[in-house]
Amino acid sequence: IGGHAGIRDTSEMMVAQPEGVRTAKLADHTKPNADASGNATKATAAIGQKMLQLKIEAALQEIEKIESLPLAKDHFGWFDSFK
Repeated sequence: IGGHAGIRDTSEMMVAQPEGVRTAKLADHTKPNADASGNATKATAAIGQKMLQLKIEAALQEIEKIESLPLAKDHFGWFDSFK
């Protein structure tokens, strides 16, 4: 999957901000360098969509956990405005 500018990063950007992906410069950086690591040539918008969905679902689960805490109910009522 790689790190910066690898499969995950590039795939997510293809969904979140496609105009920010320089497709002509996608490269295989499986030997990490200072700029990128991973193989961005294998990135797809479909992978990006799935990865972003997983992140969103995980974030929502964490928010729900926080909301269920007694302290959160007393001090973080503003969460209700997001529902």
